[in-house]
Amino acid sequence: VQRFLLIIAEREDFIPQLPQDGVYTDETRATVKEFQARRGIEATGSVDRETFDLLFFEAEEILREENRKKSVIRHESFPLKLGDSGADVSNLNTVLRELSQYYKNISPLPVGGFFSRSTVDAVKVMQYHLRVPEDGIVSMGFYENLCAELKERKKFAK
Repeated sequence: VQRFLLIIAEREDFIPQLPQDGVYTDETRATVKEFQARRGIEATGSVDRETFDLLFFEAEEILREENRKKSVIRHESFPLKLGDSGADVSNLNTVLRELSQYYKNISPLPVGGFFSRSTVDAVKVMQYHLRVPEDGIVSMGFYENLCAELKERKKFAK
């Protein structure tokens, strides 16, 4: 409950920055009561199912919106292919460069935002490893697979 309140507090001034200590203090109860009153539900300060669900769904929506804003690559820029340029291609090259630490058959990639021949070659290597057609073109789904593969590799490298 404190975590949900903290997330919502980033958007709404009436919610104080409560410590996340797992203790349902008088301050937590007062904050829940204020949250309930502002949402038009009975302001008891106790967290019943309705209050919990509302806290959960509001916090979840805030986090989802923040993640959309932080999205590295815009959906409308796909597919990425030879000759493309810009920040989205730069992000792709960064992911491929990081993957080259784990896949030694990826040639060195240039830094920057140009989808070059070496980017095509690196994409094809990863398409081979991820068992998708090797066309050198990056769809949104394939980009997400690359990011997931990088995350998985980093997890096992620790």
